[in-house]
Amino acid sequence: MSHAAELVKRHQSELRDIGRGLPDIFAKAAAALEERLGEEGLREWARIGLDLAHRSPPAAASFIEATPAALAHLEPEELETWVDQGRRLHRGGWKSAQLAARFFRVGPRLLESLSLRALDRLVEVVGQLARRSDQMASVCLRDSPSLFARLDEGDREPFLAFAQAVCSTSWVDIDRCFERGPDVLRAVQPQQRGYILELATAAARDVRGDGFSLFVAAAEALGSLDPEDQAEVIAFARRLSYNPWHCIAEHRPLGNQSRARRRMYWELSQLRHDMNQVQRYEPNGDETFD
Repeated sequence: MSHAAELVKRHQSELRDIGRGLPDIFAKAAAALEERLGEEGLREWARIGLDLAHRSPPAAASFIEATPAALAHLEPEELETWVDQGRRLHRGGWKSAQLAARFFRVGPRLLESLSLRALDRLVEVVGQLARRSDQMASVCLRDSPSLFARLDEGDREPFLAFAQAVCSTSWVDIDRCFERGPDVLRAVQPQQRGYILELATAAARDVRGDGFSLFVAAAEALGSLDPEDQAEVIAFARRLSYNPWHCIAEHRPLGNQSRARRRMYWELSQLRHDMNQVQRYEPNGDETFD
């Protein structure tokens, strides 16, 4: 008797008590995994699956069924991390159980585009969204494989950081972010996308409610330029510095507190530019781009 058949026989009764269809799903997956995992690995996989089954039968069924395809992208020792990600989406109710099950169903396709570390960040986004709307979280998880497949490899983790910031400050925009984000980003030259996403992430955290709109405006404005001009405009923008005294004399702030603020503004601006390794510059209106 093979190790897989022996394992199925040992756990068949327990699996049947948890869910009628589980023994057949388990048997099929175990047979497919035997060569890859070996005897010890197969036992460890069964332990993980059974533990999950006692918490959430739907999630366990999806995990067991998806494991052979997921192992095309994971090492056997990474299965525990992957299942922990799914567990985090299960908060005890039936809706969260279905969300966790969907996570495992789409897992193999997500792992085609995302590392396990990046997948962890996606779980944070989906989990945060689920506390607001289970339906929206489920839709975003369903659409995630096609979304990340549309993004270039180097854009995926920066985009996830941006999505996380949008979800934290304006969760109702996350569906637009997932639906439109890749197409909006495509207007920006590949070399400039990391900076735009970094800027959009900071804006989403600081300007609550407008992060996605600002991202769209910035990307579309850059997209309207000739491709070779985008880098020049971004390099110029990185040097810019602003303070409330950049105006006509009659409009400048007055008083001791304002003079103290002016020094603080200058010091912070200088620090930022030093950290970015760019020269500080305040525009005077004569700037042109050829």
